[in-house]
Amino acid sequence: MQTFQRVLDQSSFVLKQNPELIFPQIYNRAQWKAEKNDLLKNRLLEEKNNYQRPWLRLLTRPIESSFLMRSLTSHSSLVNACAFSSDGRHILSVSSDETLKIWDAESGKEISTLKGHTGTVTACAFSPDGRYFVSAVNISASIVSASANVVSGGIVSAGSEGALKLWDLESGKEIVTFKGHTESVNACAFSPDGRRIVSASQDWTLKLWDAESGKEISTLKGYTGSVKACAFSPDGRHIVSVGSDETLLIWNAESGNINVIKGFLNIVEGRRLYSNYAGACVFSPDGRYIVVSTGSDTTLRLLNAESGKEIAILKGHNSFVNACAFSPDGRHIVSASSDETLKLWDAESGKEITTLKGHTGSVNTCAFSPNDKYIVLGDSLGQVLSLSVENIKIFPVIITPYYCSGALFFQCPYCLRINQIEESSLDQEVNCSECDQKIKLNQFMVERPQ
Repeated sequence: MQTFQRVLDQSSFVLKQNPELIFPQIYNRAQWKAEKNDLLKNRLLEEKNNYQRPWLRLLTRPIESSFLMRSLTSHSSLVNACAFSSDGRHILSVSSDETLKIWDAESGKEISTLKGHTGTVTACAFSPDGRYFVSAVNISASIVSASANVVSGGIVSAGSEGALKLWDLESGKEIVTFKGHTESVNACAFSPDGRRIVSASQDWTLKLWDAESGKEISTLKGYTGSVKACAFSPDGRHIVSVGSDETLLIWNAESGNINVIKGFLNIVEGRRLYSNYAGACVFSPDGRYIVVSTGSDTTLRLLNAESGKEIAILKGHNSFVNACAFSPDGRHIVSASSDETLKLWDAESGKEITTLKGHTGSVNTCAFSPNDKYIVLGDSLGQVLSLSVENIKIFPVIITPYYCSGALFFQCPYCLRINQIEESSLDQEVNCSECDQKIKLNQFMVERPQ
């Protein structure tokens, strides 16, 4: 039964379209781990003899098979973005089929399908408290970037009419629509306190929004082309963005002005990236680094967030890098590419750790689970795949504590226990009071509403 369940988890995208392949799939999956018992072996031989076509035995095991946990498949078109909720219990995926889907991360079962956009859904992000999410839509084109931050309870999405939508996770209902962009919205992200949302658009601007009311706070201008990606720093003070005009900007999230940080471009003096397609950018969990994909040169660049100094060039992909993410411990970077692979990198050295192959389409998006154990990805075939990286050495997960009701807290990503701490614990390693897992606390905190 364990073998059978693993086949269903890992091969559902094949079996959904070709259910008659169930026994050949068991045959190949079982041989990899030598799990065939006598009863299963005899049944497989019986089915093999009765099969109309010869079974192909895979002599070379796909590299990804040792990592693949399950396939979440139900989208009818390419998956453009995906995200984990802050508690790791839910996965959100958005697609060119004009839908959002919520999945149970443990079982891989689809919980609900949300409809409301009238075009390709391009981006999504969970609120820090996991109760809400935001989505973005694009009628004319698909975008392959997204970010997942952890607010107070929802999902946000974006689209081509220049709108974003905020959703309630529990009810699946649309709460508010954010309107203001004049062209498609390419990316969106929640601030760490969950009070603001930033969006990046084809109209050459970014916009800051009030997450509760849906009102526009400010418009950030400085690009001469489409803004492709955006992300908040872990302390919520800065926003990083990249655009099709080959520039990367750091913004002051409070004033909306471009922050003059040595090495980064401002409106007059800018740092040039390395192609006309920069697809993704994200801060490290401690806010010290930024990783950005630089497009047609097929690389990622690791930058010091304060000085702008280039630390490492991550080389290995042979096509566009569509998405990237830091692991919660800050030690690893994952990247998704149109070369049909996912790569895992050492963030300190910039060296490639492993390449996950086996796709037959572009890998458009990727995200780490909050407990550092899994990676979820979406591809051009409509698949959402969950991969295990537990066999790769991990370090204490980095958590940003939050200040609420006069006290300081952090939520354990393993057991979800809310731990109260003293301010002296900032920038220290602590143990969860429930599961005793070691956690690294950031040196800063954010304030969250009650």
